[in-house]
Amino acid sequence: MPSDEFSTRLAGVWRSLIALHAGGAAMSSASSGREREQFVDEFLRKVLPPAYRIGSGDVIDSFGQKTGQQDVVVEFSFLPTLPAIAGKERLYLAEGVAALVEVKSNLAKDWEDVKRRASAIRNLRRIFRVPGFTPYGPPPERIPYFAVGYSGWKSIETVQEKCQEGFVDAILIIDHGLFCTRIDFFPDKFYTPDGK
Repeated sequence: MPSDEFSTRLAGVWRSLIALHAGGAAMSSASSGREREQFVDEFLRKVLPPAYRIGSGDVIDSFGQKTGQQDVVVEFSFLPTLPAIAGKERLYLAEGVAALVEVKSNLAKDWEDVKRRASAIRNLRRIFRVPGFTPYGPPPERIPYFAVGYSGWKSIETVQEKCQEGFVDAILIIDHGLFCTRIDFFPDKFYTPDGK
């Protein structure tokens, strides 16, 4: 069981993310990238250690398989990526990607899109020739893929069911504070704000 200090801090981060989203909820759909930027800037960049860089773009493997545009790419900071001459989007080598994160306003509504993207990610093949590739041990053969929704399903049972379909490694629904990992990714881990 987490300590009171940890739980209090986690609850504060959760409320901050909800407040950020609520502040722009009435904006037009042209502002849809806002959720991703808020999640990255207000959470991921502050939580992940400096060994990771965060960006967005396409991922490609040595065999020419590619993913298409990815919302959030978490990459190892010791491998190169290929920037565009203009703009922020990059081309990432599959071996240099630590994880991919899809951020949606409503994950339940956009679940089919997440599953389609997951299929492209699953087609990537990574080859690691050097033992001890990262300071954290060898990365998994398949790139971890996480789905985040500012809203979505309302029960932990539904989130667990969707997670166990196997398209994503973990699901986070921010407005209801629901989190679940796939059983074979990180066994039996789920969270609800009320601890149930």
